[in-house]
Amino acid sequence: MVKTVAVIGSGISGLGAIKACLEEGLEPTCFERSNDIGGLWRFTDEVEEGRASIYKSLVTNVSKEIMCLSDFPMPDDFPNFLPNHKYFEYIKLYAEHFKLLQYINFKPTTELHMGLQVPPSSLNCIKKFKGQIIHCQEYKRPIGFDGKRVLIIGMGNTGVDISTELCTRASQVYLSSRQGVWVVQRCGKGGLPYDLDAVCRYRNWISTIMPPAVSRWMLKKAMNAQFDHELYNIQPEG
Repeated sequence: MVKTVAVIGSGISGLGAIKACLEEGLEPTCFERSNDIGGLWRFTDEVEEGRASIYKSLVTNVSKEIMCLSDFPMPDDFPNFLPNHKYFEYIKLYAEHFKLLQYINFKPTTELHMGLQVPPSSLNCIKKFKGQIIHCQEYKRPIGFDGKRVLIIGMGNTGVDISTELCTRASQVYLSSRQGVWVVQRCGKGGLPYDLDAVCRYRNWISTIMPPAVSRWMLKKAMNAQFDHELYNIQPEG
């Protein structure tokens, strides 16, 4: 008797799970809460509760050679770093190529409720602030920020992307970081994607034979060759 498997969500991980089940002789059924595949990468202007979100201007920080699935290379005419709509297009091509759509049940009636409980006491300081507070999940476009002063908390990829975009609209943008961050540009030597040089067997081999202290020193030197992190007071400790 063939075993049946339930796959929750038809994002890139869900589609990969469907394909893996089929390869193992299993019978998968994917339950997708929306009316289309793509998960996070299906951009909409609406904020959907419980669903991760992206903003209109998002571009991948990982090159297409590293970000593609091993059994389905990205088309040659795709850019090195994909705007979100191009990655969504890739997901569509993947699902169609491996004939995965027939195993997806769109907009099922079953509901799953999950949430993050934040202690109310940890938010007391926010109550004193009289301005607008939004989470990056709600951010879609740089609309409604003209002439405003904006504080963005966190220097992850999203925080840096949004702060860069809002600089063209807001009167002042502040970017706050708890412990600093290393800023790496997308392009490396010769204009090639940085990760093609950084993520390779040679680099991995070097890291296994080199003392950690020397490895950290070389990393700092390479990062500060782009610009002085100490000058901007964002260099991480250690």
